[in-house]
Amino acid sequence: AMMLCLDKFNCKAVLTASGLPVPAGWLARSPEAEIPDCIQYPVIVKPNREDASLGINAGSVIGDRNSLKKQIQSVIRRYDQPALVEAFIPHREFNAAVWENGRGPEVLAVQEIDFSSMPSGEPRICGYEAKWFEDHPLYRSTVPVCPAPLEPAVQRKIESISLEAFQALGCRDYARVDFRMDAEGKLYILEVNPNPDVSRNAGFARALGVAGIDYTDFWLALIRRALTRKETE
Repeated sequence: AMMLCLDKFNCKAVLTASGLPVPAGWLARSPEAEIPDCIQYPVIVKPNREDASLGINAGSVIGDRNSLKKQIQSVIRRYDQPALVEAFIPHREFNAAVWENGRGPEVLAVQEIDFSSMPSGEPRICGYEAKWFEDHPLYRSTVPVCPAPLEPAVQRKIESISLEAFQALGCRDYARVDFRMDAEGKLYILEVNPNPDVSRNAGFARALGVAGIDYTDFWLALIRRALTRKETE
């Protein structure tokens, strides 16, 4: 599951085969790759095998063919791996924390990234600077809201898709599923992270708090599950 989810393009293929919604995507395997004519802009370009938003910044969102060619070349040469070109969904962003509670996986809480204070001209994304540098203006402009203000039907849809994705990719114990929603309300899975940040100030810990689960109890449950597996394997 760890290896599969790290490969964004293959992960998208498994999710698609499972009937789950993902943005349209294309994998550029070389700097000279010919860009398909069917690509519709805007798109976002990402290193295919990185996590933690590495390689994602304001220049990742592309609006024309010439800029796309340059960004593909930059990503491939800098990160020494294919570049994933994906339809950019320019609306709301959510993530759902999933964990196995002994009875099966459940969604703890859905969190939304509030982009309302993002500086003018910046794409509404949670890139590397916004995610990790607390003194960066983009960090302060991507405020997490947990629980997200959602209509009940949308909440149920996110929970349902999250659980299906968790199982389709072979995740266990805990994971995070990231989403975008377009202006018409359609949801798309951006990625599934089987090993998300679970430090005390991270979004997963925030979701635990909303669910009323003590942080120490969460870790004790994970350890007990691991020990149980060791005894039975």
